[in-house]
Amino acid sequence: MAAFAEMRPTITGQQTDTDADRPTDIDADLEADVEAVLAANRAFYEAFNARDLAAMAALWSRGVEATCIHPHRAMLVGREDVLRSWRAILGHPEQPKIVFAAERPRIAGDIGVVTGREVVAAVPIAATNIYVRENGEWRMIHHHGSPVIRVQDRAER
Repeated sequence: MAAFAEMRPTITGQQTDTDADRPTDIDADLEADVEAVLAANRAFYEAFNARDLAAMAALWSRGVEATCIHPHRAMLVGREDVLRSWRAILGHPEQPKIVFAAERPRIAGDIGVVTGREVVAAVPIAATNIYVRENGEWRMIHHHGSPVIRVQDRAER
């Protein structure tokens, strides 16, 4: 498996080492779904970095129970508790920005999953964001961030 920094997503979400490995017969609907999920994922990090609680709230599902696991924290269940946590995080004046990289999207029907790496104050965090198609829009139903103790290099694989 490639290290986080070397992962490149394909439209089907399979990990490859070069863009030449991209499939050429991509279903247009799947491609549109992948791009829409990636746009929702970017909006999540933009809302975080702008400390925009209204934008953050708009991203979360209203129809499916939300869950969130912040690094070193217990799971939060329910939209109200999840948004309360984001209110506290986004309201903290010293909260550093997040850089998200090595995104790897996957689509399964009306569920979209984006995994990747967050970097917060130079700390690498493995992240999983799960979206559901709700009224034609991709809405977040789960965010999970876990600190990475050590990233394997190629020699260790």
